[in-house]
Amino acid sequence: GMPIPVHAVVPDGKRFAYWKDGDVNVSTAETFTFVMPARNTVLQAVFEDIKYKVFVSNGSVVNGNGSNEFLPGEQVTIVANDYTGQRFVEWLGQPSVGFEDLGSSQASFIMPASIVYVGATYTSIIYSLTVDGGTASSYQCRYNQFVHISWTVDSTRVFDRWNGVSADRFLDSDPTRPDTYFYMPAANTTLTAQSSVRPVRVIVIGGTIVGYGVSGEFLPETPIQITADAAPAGQMFSNWTIGSQIYSDQQTTTFTVGSAETVITANYRYPHLTVVNGSVINGSGSNDYPLGTPLNVTSSLPPAGQVFSQWSGATVADAYALRTSLTM
Repeated sequence: GMPIPVHAVVPDGKRFAYWKDGDVNVSTAETFTFVMPARNTVLQAVFEDIKYKVFVSNGSVVNGNGSNEFLPGEQVTIVANDYTGQRFVEWLGQPSVGFEDLGSSQASFIMPASIVYVGATYTSIIYSLTVDGGTASSYQCRYNQFVHISWTVDSTRVFDRWNGVSADRFLDSDPTRPDTYFYMPAANTTLTAQSSVRPVRVIVIGGTIVGYGVSGEFLPETPIQITADAAPAGQMFSNWTIGSQIYSDQQTTTFTVGSAETVITANYRYPHLTVVNGSVINGSGSNDYPLGTPLNVTSSLPPAGQVFSQWSGATVADAYALRTSLTM
């Protein structure tokens, strides 16, 4: 029944666990009062090895029992996390521990008698960007860097889309904008601007494009058929012109589309009358007369020793009369 104060003396590298009397645990306090039983007694302080915890930033412990706690002197193996677009550099520790391979993503050290904090450090991987048919704000890029790209405008072509990365890497997931942004993937990348030949507009004045009307858009080198409208009263078809150049004198003809917008004009005129060895009696002097105009013509005096024979080349009222008439 006598109370006896007792105190555990903890050796280096150990931690007090409990007091035991035989197989019975009697206290978990280092210092407590033991009440003497009516028998000889051995009161024993029980100690356990101290384990220290390892904290890993950007990585994990790959050995041990999963608690990340180790005894001093035990080997600890750690591995760095793998991050897209990042390259492992080295391990940093507090306190400083003797890594077997400081620059390896998997490294080992001997556990000291203290808590250990270790962390993996990284650097960004730089990837090359090539833009085919355009330009970029940067050609050496980090993963997920927001890069501005722009199509090099070609007036003869129409931009379709960017090829080379998935659509979700573009701004608003839209690769069809000629001037846009995209997120750099974790790889050397080539972006290609896809474009199509720009259709060319053809406008017909005074006629139509067969099957299309007075205008239409066509790919260069496309053959199209054009036909002139009926001539105005008293006139006849003259020719097709492009600008000041005559293109064709056929009322219906084929035009091959060029690389630029083209205006083709159908031209009309009054019929022209030329009288060889004679003259128009009642004409205007221009020799151009509306269709249906009645005209009187007369022969010139025949050369010496000859006589008038007949009119030819047009239908006249009397082909054998020196003076006759015709209708334009």
